[in-house]
Amino acid sequence: KIINLFIKPSPPALAIRDHIVNYLVPQGFRISPVYLDHADYNLVIGGDGTFLHAVHKSHFSTIPFCGINTGTLGFFQESDLDSLDKNLKKL
Repeated sequence: KIINLFIKPSPPALAIRDHIVNYLVPQGFRISPVYLDHADYNLVIGGDGTFLHAVHKSHFSTIPFCGINTGTLGFFQESDLDSLDKNLKKL
């Protein structure tokens, strides 16, 4: 499975990216830092601005989006740091 990764270039987001890569790659996932239209998921790490940027950059992709909030308030993200591992297991 392929995951498109959109990320805010901040220290918390980069730490989460490393955690996600270390979790998913050994399970056979491929993480793409560039948008691929044949990916299985779009994963967004950051805040609402990062999420909206990802939707726009992907030309409103129909590939499912999953957002991980690294800020204090996020309306579009399905996951936060407390539920990250639980949600990764669902993939």
